[in-house]
Amino acid sequence: MNIGRSLAVGALAVALLGSVAACGQVAAPARTHKPKVVGAVAQAIRPAVAPPAQVVAPAAPKTPPPPIPILMYHVIAKPPSNAPWPGLYVTAATFTAQMAALHAAGYHALTMRQAYDIWQGRAAAPAHPVVLSFDNGYTSQFTRAVPILKGYGWPGVLNLVVDRLNIAGGLTTAQVKTMIADGWEVETQGLSHADLAILSPQEFAAQTVGAAEKIRTTFGVPVRFFCYPSGDYNPAVIATLRKDGFLGAVTVWPGFAMPSVQGALSLDRVRVSYEESAATLLGALRWFGAQKPSPPPVEYPMPVVRQAVQPAPAAKGKPAVTAAKPAATADSAGKTAPATSGASKKSAGT
Repeated sequence: MNIGRSLAVGALAVALLGSVAACGQVAAPARTHKPKVVGAVAQAIRPAVAPPAQVVAPAAPKTPPPPIPILMYHVIAKPPSNAPWPGLYVTAATFTAQMAALHAAGYHALTMRQAYDIWQGRAAAPAHPVVLSFDNGYTSQFTRAVPILKGYGWPGVLNLVVDRLNIAGGLTTAQVKTMIADGWEVETQGLSHADLAILSPQEFAAQTVGAAEKIRTTFGVPVRFFCYPSGDYNPAVIATLRKDGFLGAVTVWPGFAMPSVQGALSLDRVRVSYEESAATLLGALRWFGAQKPSPPPVEYPMPVVRQAVQPAPAAKGKPAVTAAKPAATADSAGKTAPATSGASKKSAGT
């Protein structure tokens, strides 16, 4: 009986399996994760919803570096009655008033290197930048200019004629070291204020890289800018200074300095002349600031003027005679400065 029942159950199981086989395979358990889909299929089944657009802020307009006035001073004193170039003098009282006026007008004094970094886009310019340059190296620049600028926390730029160190009326080594400690920058106007355009290559090197090296070894500061004696230069002078590694050079051509227009080695300056009042100086700066910077002459002085001042051939047994260099005004050269300003005048004593 039991054997028969077992056979019956087995037969039933076989019958059921055959029925399932006839209907198809047994269904697999349902998957609990989505199939991995790649390629074109993935693109086809993605939701048709665009991703949020990326918002890019517009770039702020870059402000171009500004032209910067480089003021040109010499002696801070009253000119003696026999001064050959009285226009190179500014009295201490006038200088004091000029600095006060510049400060009240919002000007901020810079070194040449700071101005250069602004022009190169490496630093931001203050609202009213100005460079205060002092040529040659006179005692009064230490005794009168230094205390006034120190009161405003301003640097000056000393364009030192190296051979004027430690002579009567010139700066001493100790004074220049104090000026450097007070934030002044020392550049050079050569060994002896020589006209670079008429020198031999050896003399040229002595007046430029030689002077810079003497300043470096004496004061421990680099010299990267040159001040042309009497403003004299030509294309060959500029090319040689550039090759020798000078970053810039200043002229006596009137205007605000702008390397992108004038070239870094022929920068304009604004001369400050004897008894030019504070109000006149501010007026001159407003006038020059309203002018569009323009290139200076390719050569200065003009070739006809240079020819007139070359030493005459020496007769046998007699020394050569040098003609006096005529003054050239900005009017004659194409720029018209304010009539009351001495900023445009050329003097042989610069």
